[in-house]
Amino acid sequence: MTVGSQDGVPYVWVTWSDFDFTNSAVPFTASVKAARCDITLTTCIGPIAISTIDDDIQFSDVTVGPDGRAYITWSKISGELEGAPQTFTHKIRVETAPGSAVFGPEHVIYAENRAIPFGGFMQANDFRVATYPKSDVAWVNGHPRVFVVWEACAYRLFEQVCEYSEIKLSYSDDRGATWHGPYVISTGGVNYFPSISVDRADPATKKLSVAWYTNRYDAFNNAQDVVLAGVDTGQASYGPEASTRLTNPSNEPEADPLLGGFFIGDYMEVVQVGKRAWTHYNANYRQIPVLGLGLPVNQQDNYLSSDGVG
Repeated sequence: MTVGSQDGVPYVWVTWSDFDFTNSAVPFTASVKAARCDITLTTCIGPIAISTIDDDIQFSDVTVGPDGRAYITWSKISGELEGAPQTFTHKIRVETAPGSAVFGPEHVIYAENRAIPFGGFMQANDFRVATYPKSDVAWVNGHPRVFVVWEACAYRLFEQVCEYSEIKLSYSDDRGATWHGPYVISTGGVNYFPSISVDRADPATKKLSVAWYTNRYDAFNNAQDVVLAGVDTGQASYGPEASTRLTNPSNEPEADPLLGGFFIGDYMEVVQVGKRAWTHYNANYRQIPVLGLGLPVNQQDNYLSSDGVG
């Protein structure tokens, strides 16, 4: 979900995955849908069909760019329904005019053949995880620049075990028609669940924020930390970005008496406002009794940090 101004009118946009289990020939089909509402949520249009040519999709993301257009990204999943090695092809559609609710053609961002697959897991953690692209749009040199970040394996053992996943970034200066990259912006360790935000106060600000989970501070136990990078928007290419560690000590993601190592939540979101980034993440630091019973033990909670961006 996002809120943005289109020709001076604020709108709420929502996208989602719509699954259909009625075709007995396949386990399911899925498509991306979108809806737009006025700011009071009294008048809405949709659902609007976004992924019109794919049978298996996931992970839509929507933003309103500084040019007033809605931008929607998602991944086409190849191989999952066939039991074959999975490729996540990241795609985008852009509104043809601000506020029109009409979208142009699909464009391919990148076909990631080392995606963290559905049903796969990390080299030393078995919580639920998959490659999840996120996008945002900055104003660079008088035009919108679309940024997309995602995680991918440095090596995918037996097509299921993801070793040393990296954070990648691609950008487009022509509303998604052509793309530069991807560039690896993380440094060392296992990295996953990235989130990206341009400056909500001024999309022309020269730095955007990218936050993600990493185990690089605890490579032996594979406990996780959250890091935040300020990325210059106007570069021609990108490399490993300097990042700030937001969490200390490292968090044990499996320290939950009920969920254990099955689920840690992809509850990662960063929003930049001015020179401050607000990062929301999941961690297991606090000890309280489970459902008011027993002794205080570690379990999952949501946290928010507020940090300066370069």
